[in-house]
Amino acid sequence: MKRLIYTVMTLTCLLSGCTGNSTRQVAQDKQPVMMLRFHLSHTETDAAWDSTLAIIKENPGCCDEVWFSTGVVVKGMEWHRDKAERMKRAKQQLGEIGIGSSVQIQMTIGHGDQHGIGHEDRFDAKTWRGWTGSQGVEALYNNCPRQPAFLEYLRQMTRIYAEIKPRYVWIDDDLRFDMGHSPATDGSRIGCWCPDCIAAFNAENGTNWTRETLDAAMEGNQDLQQTWRLFNIKAMTDIATLIAEEVRSVSPETRMGMQKDYNMETVDYVRALLNTLHEVSGKPVGYRVGGGSYYDTYHPAEQIIKSIASTRYMEVLKDLDFIDPWCPEIECYPRVYGSRTAQSILLEGFTALAYGHQAVSMFIMANDKEQPHIYSHSRLRPISQGAPMLRAYARANEGTQPVGYRLRTDEWYFYCIASSGIPLITGIGKDLGDVTEDYKNRLSPTNQISTEYIQLREDMNQRSPSPVVCCSPFLGMIIPRIDAEGALKTIGIINTRIDTQGPARLRLNGLSPTVKSAVWFEMKQKEVKLPIEWTDGEAYVEIPEMGPWNAGFLRL
Repeated sequence: MKRLIYTVMTLTCLLSGCTGNSTRQVAQDKQPVMMLRFHLSHTETDAAWDSTLAIIKENPGCCDEVWFSTGVVVKGMEWHRDKAERMKRAKQQLGEIGIGSSVQIQMTIGHGDQHGIGHEDRFDAKTWRGWTGSQGVEALYNNCPRQPAFLEYLRQMTRIYAEIKPRYVWIDDDLRFDMGHSPATDGSRIGCWCPDCIAAFNAENGTNWTRETLDAAMEGNQDLQQTWRLFNIKAMTDIATLIAEEVRSVSPETRMGMQKDYNMETVDYVRALLNTLHEVSGKPVGYRVGGGSYYDTYHPAEQIIKSIASTRYMEVLKDLDFIDPWCPEIECYPRVYGSRTAQSILLEGFTALAYGHQAVSMFIMANDKEQPHIYSHSRLRPISQGAPMLRAYARANEGTQPVGYRLRTDEWYFYCIASSGIPLITGIGKDLGDVTEDYKNRLSPTNQISTEYIQLREDMNQRSPSPVVCCSPFLGMIIPRIDAEGALKTIGIINTRIDTQGPARLRLNGLSPTVKSAVWFEMKQKEVKLPIEWTDGEAYVEIPEMGPWNAGFLRL
């Protein structure tokens, strides 16, 4: 019972955000903006790596950093050493062309048995029990978090990859206690219910539950459910501690990062993990947030909506000032040609940068799916063309925050209203006041004539002045950002129509009369210097015609 009390106290501290006596460190190096995640297949053989390096070189600027993957595997240490040696050589080659390297531990608990069935040879070093659900179903190719052999395996594997001296070690989102370990977690309560975990739970609580009796007792018993929840969160933070300790011992300059979804029901768990990684490493911790929306063949707006959801998470964790960087998961699955376009990848990244992220994490190709030249032509080439604007935008946004009206609704409705050209904030940012119900009812530009929603923008501005008001019948997202003194620095714009729009006339409120011009960057276009027109004491700028489903930003 004493150990249980200690565990609850420790987790309460972690969940609430306390940081003990650790020293927070500020990033000294420039944050890479375009981060490209590799698949296991990219470094599995020398030939695979050579072809991967070739397409990176064919498309200069497509990424600033790569994340090498340890793979969804349980292989022997010799296999991992061979792979790590290849990564070391790859890191050196990438460094010669100005690209940094990090490592992603792609499997801790596991992503479900679907990754093992038919690929049993990838798990031939597994000798311990798998994750087990409350119904007694075991995920054979997943791992119970309390198996000594598994923890020792993870410890040795982490040390091998830490010797690469990566910039970050990112832990994949399978480090979770609530879902994703199919078939064990299908229709199951949270946590691992194997005999070893039940025995450990009994030892901590002085109880004598079996899997069946504990499952039955939890029905309607919130105190017991919470005790079980903390018990399972502790198992996950213990694994995070193990990994961070090994990384620190081998490569103390390496930082830690974690990958997780934006489920508001697991914020306590995310806090526990982030605080654990920060406490153990003593350094800023990266957070790649996201999950799902991997296709744009039927609903391209879904990726923009996903970035809106991920940036909402920034508000609930804004007190954790050691998170650096924030970056969204930009992914497609199974990473085949038809699943996604480069344009949607770029737009999702732009949206995340507009609302507060500092970088983008792209998992968009795999050598075991398509030939490298397919990825080179269809993904990396257009990304290399659009990346300069995203980098410039990220740099221009340093030291700023978004500003707009607060809209508390689901992400889809937020997107619809934001497409009317009214500045909105979704997570962090300066709040100009809530969008009230009477305004919500009028915000339907698809059913209004253009003069009506232009007038609505003016009405919103009269109620609470916005840094920018669009005076043209433009449909799209407009995201202004201001510095610490409240000065307007950038205006991000997304054309959400599948046709060209503009020119669009913007009124810039509160602009200093000394500002005479601005620079306009449209993605994949040359930057353009634009004059600021002063009329009756008001500042105006005209944005040139924008391409369909494209983005750009104005830098003042």
